[in-house]
Amino acid sequence: MHFLHLMAAAVFLGAGLFVGLAMIPAARAALGDKDRMAFLMALGPRSKVIVWSSIGIVVVTGFYRIRALFGTTLWRTSYGYWLEAKIILALAAIALAAIHDFGLGPKMTQTPPGTPEFQQLRKQIMILSQIQLVLILAVVFIGAKLRLYTW
Repeated sequence: MHFLHLMAAAVFLGAGLFVGLAMIPAARAALGDKDRMAFLMALGPRSKVIVWSSIGIVVVTGFYRIRALFGTTLWRTSYGYWLEAKIILALAAIALAAIHDFGLGPKMTQTPPGTPEFQQLRKQIMILSQIQLVLILAVVFIGAKLRLYTW
């Protein structure tokens, strides 16, 4: 179960890093706004299946892994506080992914490139993506901290 949790988290993080650090910058350099939007519209549905499947696996395996802790005093220890922080940050990152994938992203694909609204949406998506990346990296850091926790 732990392996599946880590692999799904790696897919979620890896997809975000690849898109943000490699694919979008390369598409901006090689394609105009109109062609880039066509590319992203073709890619979006496929990537959503992969990303949201990995999110579902992370949530289910994460719940499975902590189910034994419910009702224990472990939640009142530093381990429990760190675990709680990890869960809250992960849920915030998932919420931002939902805003991107089901709100801002589709709205941007329907907005004519080059318009002020398009530029505003692009800026909002960039800020949202940067915040999401920081949250996900914090989740990974806390996960490593919890894994190395000494009793």
